[in-house]
Amino acid sequence: MVVVDTLRADRLPFYGYERDTAPFLANLARHGVLFERAWSASSWTAPSTASR
Repeated sequence: MVVVDTLRADRLPFYGYERDTAPFLANLARHGVLFERAWSASSWTAPSTASR
């Protein structure tokens, strides 16, 4: 699991962005599990990451 704070999915190539902005994450997405939908317990990082 990779936890990243303030990363926009619409700026990642594996979610449709045309530029190669995250080659390491793109490689990880090709070889791992890529979630099309995900939910968060909070919009704030601390309680969201601690909630589960």
